[in-house]
Amino acid sequence: MVKALFGVRSRRADPRPGGPSDVQFAIPNSHCLLWTVLLAGLFGGIPPTYSGTLQGVVRCPELAVVYAIPEKTTPLAPPREPAVVEQRDLQFHPMVLPVLQGTRVLFPNYDPLYHNVFSISSARPFNLGMYGPNEARGIVFDRPGVVEVRCMVHREMVAYIVVLTTPYFQMSDPTGAFAFRDLPGGRYRVQAWSPRCGALESPWVYVPKDQTVRVELRPTPPPQASR
Repeated sequence: MVKALFGVRSRRADPRPGGPSDVQFAIPNSHCLLWTVLLAGLFGGIPPTYSGTLQGVVRCPELAVVYAIPEKTTPLAPPREPAVVEQRDLQFHPMVLPVLQGTRVLFPNYDPLYHNVFSISSARPFNLGMYGPNEARGIVFDRPGVVEVRCMVHREMVAYIVVLTTPYFQMSDPTGAFAFRDLPGGRYRVQAWSPRCGALESPWVYVPKDQTVRVELRPTPPPQASR
């Protein structure tokens, strides 16, 4: 955009993400350049990036889905490409998958036998039926919540689809650490979920511009029995 203001001619379009634009700009004379600079100053020019970092740790003995929920949310379009949970070696891979609400998830079968993928979870009950090796079936997860997925043939197989309304999500690392960088400034609540630790939540925190805010999520200890 800065190049456009000063009349730099761009190259041809690059189909790669982040490639240069094919739009060309030309400033005919110095008077137009002066007006461009004045108008940019009058209306604030290029808006500043108000972003910060929200990081911390989840005190849980397994990997957890971590997501930052902004105080002000707007509906988001789901991704065009489906997410994938593989069936391989009588297991689902990955066992826990976070997705944005409205995402289609495919369940390809890479085992040399038949599987039946289904769920009775209230957030998204479904049954994909029996299908064999090198086949794939899928379903759209259109309501937020945790969906437990199983195979009717192999009861030991289990996976969890965590359907979210925020685009700010990730899996914690093996130490429980996570980091959301370049978040728009504002108030956020950090939540986490895993099969063993369940749902965890932080208080609302404010993420200011160019600063780092740290939070820690711990499971609530069970109440002690009275003597």
